[in-house]
Amino acid sequence: MTKTLSPDKQATRVLDFDFLSAVKVGRKSVSTKLGKSLPVLGCVLVKKMAHRVEVISTDLETVSRGLTQTFYSSDDPAVCGVDFSVCVPQKPLFDWLRALEPRKPTKNHPAQELEVSFEQLPAVNSGTVSNDRQWLKVKAGNTTARFYGIMADEFPLLDGRIPAEGVLENFKLAEQ
Repeated sequence: MTKTLSPDKQATRVLDFDFLSAVKVGRKSVSTKLGKSLPVLGCVLVKKMAHRVEVISTDLETVSRGLTQTFYSSDDPAVCGVDFSVCVPQKPLFDWLRALEPRKPTKNHPAQELEVSFEQLPAVNSGTVSNDRQWLKVKAGNTTARFYGIMADEFPLLDGRIPAEGVLENFKLAEQ
């Protein structure tokens, strides 16, 4: 039985070891110095697109990208979920995933599935409702963590030069 996801909540399933590996690679270009003045540079951009989840970071000089596959074999949004993007602080996400102690899957130790979902909650600002509160929710068994997100639109435009996977140095930002 498949459940249809509402437009304000999307979910996908990934393996814990694979998602941790994607975050490890994707966080390599996070700027700790610039992240204090520009919070989005202390974050990773988590993007769910079609059958993969991407984790991207930049320090405005290099860009890193980690990838993992999702579990769905259908393009139907009711089955595989709707695409989403959100920027989350890399350190809490990485530390939480590492605390799960995921191991490389073997015949004797299968990988654990994680449910990664995105929630956009209405925020009340001066009596008006705006959609600027975003959360990345990661569920592993009975354990759930929610990471406060920054709008993906805040992430620097990368001029299409994102590496297939790994780190790309000396790239130029796209003109806005």
